[in-house]
Amino acid sequence: MGAIESGVVGPMKHISRLWTIWYKPRDTVRQGLDNPSRLFELIVTAFFGITTFLENAKQENFGDDWSFGLVFTLALIVGPLVGVLSLYVISSLLHWTGRLFGGRATYAELRTAVAHGWIPFVWTGTLQAILFALYGRQTFSISSPSDIGDFAFLKGIFLGLLPIWILLGVWILVISVQGLSEAQGFSAWLALANYALAFIIIAVAAVLIVIVVVSVVAVVGSQ
Repeated sequence: MGAIESGVVGPMKHISRLWTIWYKPRDTVRQGLDNPSRLFELIVTAFFGITTFLENAKQENFGDDWSFGLVFTLALIVGPLVGVLSLYVISSLLHWTGRLFGGRATYAELRTAVAHGWIPFVWTGTLQAILFALYGRQTFSISSPSDIGDFAFLKGIFLGLLPIWILLGVWILVISVQGLSEAQGFSAWLALANYALAFIIIAVAAVLIVIVVVSVVAVVGSQ
């Protein structure tokens, strides 16, 4: 892998990781740990954020109220910011909780491992962008499609790809766990426990925030 990257400069030096992550996740993450690139990590993280935003827009039918241009513009602006925030929060929690399991990775190394676990989103995000560009607002709206025939065909595409998306989701989890395992020096099961504990903390924090917000609104509304 080093030979593949040796003759290239900048983030393109790491381009081979876009495909080696699929079949050599631990080796690819190790390459990233030995030859880190903040720019490459930020590019991958931006793809993750944009892809996540567009997927949420599709699931929540943003197209019912917003134009396609607005949804896509927000994805390009908000998506990378959410991606970077997620990268730093998740890496921090993995570092903190990993210490409980005897993890050896530094915070910077965990940031690298997490970002490399998101490399598949470069591919899924590109595929989503192509579909969105072809079908526009229909992608984000199921209550007001401009052409029911095209929309039905689009739904058929998404349903046909559903098994592939599920398999991709499972494999992305495997890649992320393998990457964390390499960074922390854990077994795969211990790495999975590290991830699980970090996300439990995120879930509990989210529930507490919702409870506090709802309580404050209720108190203000009763006055």
